[in-house]
Amino acid sequence: MIPPMVSKLFRWQPSRETLVALLAGGVVIGLSAAMIPFKNWPWASIMIRDLGQIFLVGILSPLVFILHSGKNGADFGFSLKKWSVFLLINLVLGILLFFMFLFDG
Repeated sequence: MIPPMVSKLFRWQPSRETLVALLAGGVVIGLSAAMIPFKNWPWASIMIRDLGQIFLVGILSPLVFILHSGKNGADFGFSLKKWSVFLLINLVLGILLFFMFLFDG
């Protein structure tokens, strides 16, 4: 996977999961930069953000990675344990974010 020359030069030996995470981070940064030319077209920015960053990188790519790795969702932190507590926390944070956007603009 990693060429021998690279492994001799660097002590850090990233795993496949680490490389996938670095690639996903790079894609998100690239999509963020792609939003800059579309600042005058809010719908284009929304599509790049919602479809590209949230759906493709945030939802679809982790699901595809889980399916191809042969592991279950719990190995990646997806669990239904204490779901009601986390739902309540997310609702509170979502309401606070809503008020932040409401009073910011």
